[in-house]
Amino acid sequence: PGGMTNSRTSILQDLTLTHCVWSYRGDADLVLLSAFDNFLALGPPGAGAGCWGRAELYRKCCSAKSYAQDLSECWTEGTNFTSCCFDFLPPEGQPSPWEAFLQTAPSLLQPNFGTVQIPVCEFVGPSWHPQSSGENWSLRALLWRPPDCTTMFYHMVSPWHLMSQNSEHVRVRPGSSRVHIPQNHARVLHLVNTHKIRCDETKNMYGQAREPCTMPDDGIRWALPELE
Repeated sequence: PGGMTNSRTSILQDLTLTHCVWSYRGDADLVLLSAFDNFLALGPPGAGAGCWGRAELYRKCCSAKSYAQDLSECWTEGTNFTSCCFDFLPPEGQPSPWEAFLQTAPSLLQPNFGTVQIPVCEFVGPSWHPQSSGENWSLRALLWRPPDCTTMFYHMVSPWHLMSQNSEHVRVRPGSSRVHIPQNHARVLHLVNTHKIRCDETKNMYGQAREPCTMPDDGIRWALPELE
């Protein structure tokens, strides 16, 4: 056996992560199989509503297409793309969206829960922004993802029911449930441009048949005031 990449290194990685998940038995109900450059976003994009108070206007006005066209109906005196999209932060002390997420997926708390499959989205900043990639990247500069995230999935698992995994595929105990979550309820935002440009507003080279990164997503902005 060679693990996900058919190498000795990969199988050691798979075994290590599996044992890491098992070590959370008794301490955590759910463990996300992920990496340091992935962030779990909960709730629909635009839930913070930006400058407009309406999610649909956030998604329209902060999109890559809107920036390219400079849609005048999006901006009033004193507002612009930078202040309402890049620099917008919700007020400090906002509650975590975790409780609301669990209400939309109560099966995650059932005794026989095994794993929930969560879509993965490439998450980037505009190609022209100096902090969208490279050594000086900033979470605040990251704004866009593909409109559809249906080509790659990570799993959040029960440490008691997991038997083995290789990041994108899991084996759970017989009788355990498998749950599928739509991207508007939860998604993993993957920082794909940290080392080189793999997705921008015109193309997506992270994988085959993937759409460019053009849709705004504020799913992790609620946490930025606490991180800065």
